[in-house]
Amino acid sequence: MLSSPLNRMVLTLLALMSLAAFFVLSPWGVACLELLQTIRDQSALFGAAHPTLLWSGALCFSALLAMLPGPGRLVAAVAAGAACGVFWGGLAAVCGATLGAAAVRVLARGSLSAWARGRFGPGLRRVNHGVERKGAWYLFSLRLTGSAPFFFTNVAVAFTGLRSAAFLWATFLGLLPEALVLANAGRALATIRSFGGMASPGVLLALALVVGVPLVLRHGLSLAFGRMSRQTG
Repeated sequence: MLSSPLNRMVLTLLALMSLAAFFVLSPWGVACLELLQTIRDQSALFGAAHPTLLWSGALCFSALLAMLPGPGRLVAAVAAGAACGVFWGGLAAVCGATLGAAAVRVLARGSLSAWARGRFGPGLRRVNHGVERKGAWYLFSLRLTGSAPFFFTNVAVAFTGLRSAAFLWATFLGLLPEALVLANAGRALATIRSFGGMASPGVLLALALVVGVPLVLRHGLSLAFGRMSRQTG
């Protein structure tokens, strides 16, 4: 049985291979690639004329998708990187995701409180216990390693005593590496002009970072916490 991180890596590679086959072998893939090239070129022209507006749009798009369950937040980070570059795109993605997470936290404390307790009851207690023991560092580790679903974490932390400032910095710093890696992948994908570009060293390296960085962070943080526990024990 594959471990969870390795399982995700294999599934990611299979998804990328399927996507490449779609673009190379399917007539719909050719049409999609041409459409993406047109969108990219138009976005570049708009960004050159209105960089602040483009960045604000990427931030709002990231915030909106971060409020929804599912992988939309990750797609937004890739799109932000393609539109705004690695640094500014990553910054828009992480700021938007942080704002979206804060909005879900507020809703879970208010109008969605009853629904959240009924839907995530057992999981809420587990996160509550972790936050009570380690505070914001526990949330930071969840964000950094992706060991808990993003939407669920936002809901669960709403029922803890964690302060808003701690929630914001733990979310921002924990999501920052992932946002930059995904934005880098978006920037690399935006440079593709032909099918051969999908196999270029820059694109392959960017995709390898998307798979490898979460694994390194997950195992590295686990080792660090394990050593700290042994030293204080």
